[in-house]
Amino acid sequence: MEEIKKIETQSANVPEFQLIDAEAKIDKKINELAKIKKVLCKKIEDQSTTDESALYQPEIKKRPEIGFWCSRQSISCTKEEVAQLFSEFYKQLGSLAVMDTTKSGFLTKLSVENPDGYADASFRIIKQTIDDQQDVLIPIIKKSGGDYVTVLVENNLAGISKGLSRLKAFCHNHHLKTNDHLWQINTGDTLIETGSSKYGWLEFAVLNETH
Repeated sequence: MEEIKKIETQSANVPEFQLIDAEAKIDKKINELAKIKKVLCKKIEDQSTTDESALYQPEIKKRPEIGFWCSRQSISCTKEEVAQLFSEFYKQLGSLAVMDTTKSGFLTKLSVENPDGYADASFRIIKQTIDDQQDVLIPIIKKSGGDYVTVLVENNLAGISKGLSRLKAFCHNHHLKTNDHLWQINTGDTLIETGSSKYGWLEFAVLNETH
């Protein structure tokens, strides 16, 4: 800041190299503050979404557009296949998997009308992209912004099945149409053995108008 103040008060022309150096320092500080803000926002979100009183209560939420790196689609849902998929995906991401605080989870091919089909549905592992990481050669998929019917669940088969049944009933009661892609978004960075956080959001994009 002192250096910038000196540049502002200089009456003579400032050497170009000095301006370029000051600009680089400002850009570096902006990037540092942006990363700090992202961490703080994630901490706030984690604390606000793990309240057990909010579990299994479907609602409609506005979600922003987000880009995710995605794995190949699973062939089967055996433990061996899931383990192989995780190994491949996070090996490609490398240190990014543990350095950032972005969202992660799964994209599952499933209709809201078919909660019983979850256990056998194919899926992809997803992790939110990072703006300054352009050299990661992994396919990217966009989660469109808009209205989503969502529910917070415990990230185990029983919890997810219960949440999906609640979403189906909620959509029927409110005459909602959704697409056939289930977004499963972890609420935290600490993952349990299934590759999920303790709690997670189940979300379907709403296709018709909501009021």
